[in-house]
Amino acid sequence: MGPRTGHFRTAILLLPVLCFLAAHLAAQQDDFLQTTPHVVATTPTLDQRFVPPGRTTIQVQFDRPMSQTSWSWCGSGPRYPEIVDAPRFVNETTAELPVLLKPEHTYALSINCGAGRGFVSADGVPAQPTPMRFTTGSSLADMVQTDSRNLRAWQEFRTLFATRYSHLERTGFDWQTHLDGARGWMLSPADPEEFAVRLAILMEPAQDVHLYLSLPDDTKVPTHRRRARWNGNDDAIRRAFADYTIHNDNIASGRQGDVGYLAIASWSLTDEQLAVVDKLLGEFAGSRRALVLDVRGNGGGDETQARRVAGWFLDEPRLYARNRTRDPEQPEGWSPMRTRWVQPRGPEHHYGGRVFVLQGPVCLSSNEAFLMMMRQAPRATSLGEPSGGSSGNPRRYELPNGLQVVLPSWQSFLPDGTPIEGTGVPPQEEVTGSFAADDPVLARALELAAGE
Repeated sequence: MGPRTGHFRTAILLLPVLCFLAAHLAAQQDDFLQTTPHVVATTPTLDQRFVPPGRTTIQVQFDRPMSQTSWSWCGSGPRYPEIVDAPRFVNETTAELPVLLKPEHTYALSINCGAGRGFVSADGVPAQPTPMRFTTGSSLADMVQTDSRNLRAWQEFRTLFATRYSHLERTGFDWQTHLDGARGWMLSPADPEEFAVRLAILMEPAQDVHLYLSLPDDTKVPTHRRRARWNGNDDAIRRAFADYTIHNDNIASGRQGDVGYLAIASWSLTDEQLAVVDKLLGEFAGSRRALVLDVRGNGGGDETQARRVAGWFLDEPRLYARNRTRDPEQPEGWSPMRTRWVQPRGPEHHYGGRVFVLQGPVCLSSNEAFLMMMRQAPRATSLGEPSGGSSGNPRRYELPNGLQVVLPSWQSFLPDGTPIEGTGVPPQEEVTGSFAADDPVLARALELAAGE
């Protein structure tokens, strides 16, 4: 089903996963939510199971009066419900979508999304995008037969999850009871895609962004939608630095007197982008007394790239992390504890000034490793908030029904043995505040740099 346009400006757009990502990016700041319409109730409820199939309506209630002439029920494909009548508002705060729901099926849609903002308040403010997912129950008139491949996939997954998943015991959740009780529900889907969606719902208690399913066409089916507030302000950054330049999707730079600024948004850089980073650091090394290194928006990537950049700030090899890997062949189910080191790049790739590393809750995975590396740099100070606490070194496993399950394989630790998962890397100086109009983390870094 493609986009629809007309008098009501209905937007039925994109795949549900993309709408989930748009919702994640939209919900960044508490201050933003105070001025933006948002959903207070849905029918069915979010992630509700065993919803009665058949002809019904999906309802959504907002926290304030809404425009009665526009909406965006976003979604497409087999996870989007069949619409049987025109969308409408039943009162000033509640909209409904008449649909026909199939039995034993998981549905996903979003109320507003990145490309559809038809739900607006009476004074014209678009509502916060909100993902919605639910699963219908069985119909006695249309029972679904168990696919033998799903049975084998379920058995294989149970073994892999118990023996290969590195964070099995982190939350204290009773996985055996949880999965035993879901066996019948997991064996009834008629296709692998439905199997994947249901398994993703079952895995939500792990609260692990590195644990997910992959369909045969490589579509990712996440098990956890992490909502993290970015602790920065783009306008404040632009105001603070002369010659502020966005070099590409991942790199920006600027200067304030003899203080340089470098933002790196990912450790999935191309060779050309890595060369830009080296060039900028070389220029800063020759002309800047201090450097603000901003990785608050960096969610991870390739740890070898992070080591390459961190090597600019070291004068000798440093231990920055420890890890152990899940291994059912070992007596206790784990490999021996191993160490990870970062090496200096050498005299031609060395920055000797003060470095102020900006971090926050969006920082994950290989970027958390980078934060640990920078804690070993003798002239570096980290500022902001603790990182997100998710580092799993995920590995893929094939299931008999054509799906892949991606399982985190290791546990990562600070050099002193403190686990990263669920805890994160703390800054050396915690800085919080309101980011609606300013950037207190950046302001504190510039204050410290001025005192050098």
